[in-house]
Amino acid sequence: MASRGDAEIREYFRTRPVRWSEHAATAALDDGIGQAEITTALAKDARVIEDYPTDWLGASCLLLAHLEDGRPVHAVIGHAREPWTVITVYLPDPAEWSEDFTERRGQR
Repeated sequence: MASRGDAEIREYFRTRPVRWSEHAATAALDDGIGQAEITTALAKDARVIEDYPTDWLGASCLLLAHLEDGRPVHAVIGHAREPWTVITVYLPDPAEWSEDFTERRGQR
Protein backbone atom coordinates (compact mmCIF):
# COMPACT_ATOMS: atom_id res chain seq x y z
CA MET A 1 0.00 0.00 0.00
CA ALA A 2 1.43 3.35 -1.00
CA SER A 3 1.94 6.10 1.52
CA ARG A 4 -0.74 8.76 1.71
CA GLY A 5 0.01 12.44 1.24
CA ASP A 6 -1.11 15.21 3.57
CA ALA A 7 -3.56 16.72 1.05
CA GLU A 8 -5.14 13.33 0.32
CA ILE A 9 -5.61 12.69 4.04
CA ARG A 10 -7.17 16.09 4.69
CA GLU A 11 -9.52 15.61 1.73
CA TYR A 12 -10.55 12.18 3.01
CA PHE A 13 -11.44 13.57 6.44
CA ARG A 14 -13.37 16.43 4.81
CA THR A 15 -15.42 14.26 2.49
CA ARG A 16 -15.61 10.66 3.68
CA PRO A 17 -16.87 8.88 6.77
CA VAL A 18 -14.23 7.28 8.97
CA ARG A 19 -14.46 4.43 11.43
CA TRP A 20 -13.35 5.00 15.04
CA SER A 21 -11.89 2.06 16.92
CA GLU A 22 -13.22 1.58 20.42
CA HIS A 23 -9.74 2.42 21.70
CA ALA A 24 -9.64 5.75 19.80
CA ALA A 25 -13.13 6.73 20.94
CA THR A 26 -12.22 6.00 24.57
CA ALA A 27 -8.87 7.82 24.30
CA ALA A 28 -10.57 10.92 22.87
CA LEU A 29 -13.16 10.84 25.65
CA ASP A 30 -10.44 10.40 28.29
CA ASP A 31 -8.67 13.51 26.94
CA GLY A 32 -11.94 15.45 26.86
CA ILE A 33 -11.92 15.83 23.08
CA GLY A 34 -14.90 15.07 20.87
CA GLN A 35 -14.59 12.90 17.78
CA ALA A 36 -16.05 15.70 15.66
CA GLU A 37 -13.43 18.15 16.97
CA ILE A 38 -10.62 15.75 16.08
CA THR A 39 -12.10 14.99 12.65
CA THR A 40 -12.34 18.74 11.96
CA ALA A 41 -8.70 19.23 12.97
CA LEU A 42 -7.58 16.36 10.73
CA ALA A 43 -9.57 17.76 7.81
CA LYS A 44 -8.02 21.19 8.34
CA ASP A 45 -4.30 20.57 8.85
CA ALA A 46 -3.40 16.89 9.21
CA ARG A 47 0.24 16.19 8.48
CA VAL A 48 1.94 12.80 8.30
CA ILE A 49 4.79 12.67 10.80
CA GLU A 50 5.43 8.91 10.78
CA ASP A 51 4.50 6.43 8.07
CA TYR A 52 3.94 2.70 8.66
CA PRO A 53 3.34 1.27 5.15
CA THR A 54 4.00 -2.34 6.20
CA ASP A 55 2.18 -2.39 9.54
CA TRP A 56 0.95 -5.91 10.26
CA LEU A 57 -2.70 -4.77 10.29
CA GLY A 58 -2.29 -2.80 7.07
CA ALA A 59 -0.78 0.54 6.08
CA SER A 60 -1.15 3.27 8.67
CA CYS A 61 0.42 6.55 9.70
CA LEU A 62 0.78 8.94 12.61
CA LEU A 63 -0.75 12.36 11.97
CA LEU A 64 -0.31 15.71 13.67
CA ALA A 65 -3.15 18.22 13.63
CA HIS A 66 -4.22 21.13 15.80
CA LEU A 67 -7.50 21.46 17.63
CA GLU A 68 -9.56 24.64 17.41
CA ASP A 69 -7.93 25.93 20.62
CA GLY A 70 -4.45 25.36 19.14
CA ARG A 71 -3.52 22.23 21.10
CA PRO A 72 -1.66 19.60 19.08
CA VAL A 73 -3.27 16.19 18.68
CA HIS A 74 -1.79 13.00 17.30
CA ALA A 75 -3.89 10.38 15.54
CA VAL A 76 -2.89 7.02 14.13
CA ILE A 77 -5.04 6.10 11.18
CA GLY A 78 -5.28 2.89 9.21
CA HIS A 79 -5.81 3.53 5.50
CA ALA A 80 -5.37 0.09 3.98
CA ARG A 81 -9.11 -0.46 3.50
CA GLU A 82 -12.34 1.49 3.38
CA PRO A 83 -13.45 3.17 5.48
CA TRP A 84 -10.22 4.44 6.99
CA THR A 85 -9.96 3.81 10.72
CA VAL A 86 -8.87 6.13 13.50
CA ILE A 87 -6.88 3.66 15.58
CA THR A 88 -5.87 5.94 18.45
CA VAL A 89 -5.68 9.62 19.33
CA TYR A 90 -3.85 11.46 22.07
CA LEU A 91 -2.53 14.81 23.17
CA PRO A 92 1.24 14.44 22.76
CA ASP A 93 3.40 14.83 25.86
CA PRO A 94 5.87 17.74 25.38
CA ALA A 95 8.49 15.76 27.34
CA GLU A 96 8.38 13.00 24.70
CA TRP A 97 8.16 15.11 21.53
CA SER A 98 10.08 17.93 19.84
CA GLU A 99 8.78 21.47 20.28
CA ASP A 100 6.67 21.19 17.13
CA PHE A 101 5.45 17.66 18.09
CA THR A 102 6.78 16.10 14.88
CA GLU A 103 9.73 14.09 16.21
CA ARG A 104 10.11 11.80 19.18
CA ARG A 105 12.77 13.06 21.57
CA GLY A 106 15.98 11.05 21.37
CA GLN A 107 15.40 10.05 17.74
CA ARG A 108 17.02 13.02 15.97
